[in-house]
Amino acid sequence: MTIWTALILGIFIGWLIEWVIDWLYWRKRGASSAALADFEARIAKLQAQLRERRDPLEVIHGIGPVIAGKLNAAGVYTFEGLAALTPAEMETIIGPEIRNLADEQDLIREARELAEIRAGTREDVTPRRR
Repeated sequence: MTIWTALILGIFIGWLIEWVIDWLYWRKRGASSAALADFEARIAKLQAQLRERRDPLEVIHGIGPVIAGKLNAAGVYTFEGLAALTPAEMETIIGPEIRNLADEQDLIREARELAEIRAGTREDVTPRRR
């Protein structure tokens, strides 16, 4: 065997080994990329379902369809979202007519109670009203 034949054979075998290693490595990477894409799709689906979840805000004493519509337009769809608002934020969202219709603190308190009932941290099934 001449030196040139051994050199070409060595280069060919080295290239073949490198190709096999790369193929196996990228094949595994491609599988994990597909799994990652699957998980990202599941996360997006769950986030969409979470955004679509709406609580019937009208069950809160003092909230009717008009006020519920204003809250929904502001992005408040759940009892938890309503309970997280401050009275000033509610007045900004609903407007000054909230003072004539209901007490903001009572609305927030009742929303907090309903959120606790939904979360299972409260056993009372009927929120207290004044």
